[in-house]
This record gives sequence, structure tokens and C-alpha cells, in this order.
Amino acid sequence: MNKNKTCYLCGNKEFNKREGMVRDNPELEILQCSNCGLVFLSSFGHINNGFYESSAMHEENNSIESWLNETAWDDERRFNYLRRVLENKYVLDFGCGNGGFMLRAKEIASLIEGVEIETRLEEHFQKNGLCVYKTIDEINREYDIITAFHVLEHIKDPIELLKKLA
Repeated sequence: MNKNKTCYLCGNKEFNKREGMVRDNPELEILQCSNCGLVFLSSFGHINNGFYESSAMHEENNSIESWLNETAWDDERRFNYLRRVLENKYVLDFGCGNGGFMLRAKEIASLIEGVEIETRLEEHFQKNGLCVYKTIDEINREYDIITAFHVLEHIKDPIELLKKLA
């Protein structure tokens, strides 16, 4: 499948299509490298400047409250999975979305901060006492743990991003 692509992590040319769909573009396929397991989208052509900033991925008409309700189960699952390692740690949630995971983690982490470029969320973050940066270039500290849930598959150059995060 998709033999014209090369995995940017291991160089493999064999991929499997994963079940599921991309909520903002059901025409995209979710691919997984058959060698290293990296998951990524079949195309990045839909991502232009301003795509994520303008809520193009999350239907701007959808309220933040309904978005939080929709993702609550996954935020809780992630939090429970990491609960043991979050306690008293400095945590960065890169691509934090609506901040649902952060709201849970702030109860036990020494510090929880996020990075999110979707502009309509700024007031929501302030109202909930969440420190969220627009870019990683604004950050002036180190973290014990960095999460990036459902993020890397949307990034055109995830290796460069991971280097910056490191």
C-alpha cells in the first residue's frame, strides 16, 4: 500500500491502513509503517498556513464545552495511564487541544503547561487557569515529561519537532 511514500522515521516503504477516520477530513487515510509502527496521515495537502489556528480541524461552530464532553473519556484514559509518572513533575502537553488532559493532570503535577495554536481557546485556557503557549519558541524552561497526543501524525516534519521538544 502507498509504496511511493517513505517512512520519515525508518525509511521503510511498506504501510498498512489503520481503521478509523480523520474527523476533519474523512478522505484522508491513517497509515502505519509496517516496520517501525509510526502512524501518519496519507497527505498533508489540507494543512495550509492558518489551518489549525482557525479551528479548521474542530468545527468552529462546535462549542468548546461539547468538544470537552466528546473527548472526556480519552482525556481520562490518558490521565489514568500516566497518573503514576505525572505526580510532582513538570509536564508539557504539546498540542493540548481543549486542555482536557491538562485539567486532570494539574491536580497532581507540580506544573502543567501546554502548547496549542488554535486561537479560539485562549479565553477558555485563561478561565481554567491553564498556561498555554502558542509555540514552543515561547517556552523558557525544561520539563520532566512531554506529551503529544494525536499530534505527530499531523506534522509535516515530526523529526524536526521532536528535536525542538527534546
